[in-house]
Amino acid sequence: MKNFPRLFNLMQLTRAQVQQGYLLSGIPKDKLSGLAEHHYLVTFIGWQLANYLKKTGAKLDI
Repeated sequence: MKNFPRLFNLMQLTRAQVQQGYLLSGIPKDKLSGLAEHHYLVTFIGWQLANYLKKTGAKLDI
């Protein structure tokens, strides 16, 4: 519980920080998503993929 303020601070930083790799490739900053949005989408896709694989009988070691 004592580290919650640090966790929330980190979450705020990732929300405000854009993905630097795309920025370096010339994509305008206003077209980029933040790190928090990227992490959320990747986590959601991984979760959905794991659910699908479990339903097909795959054994996942997570």
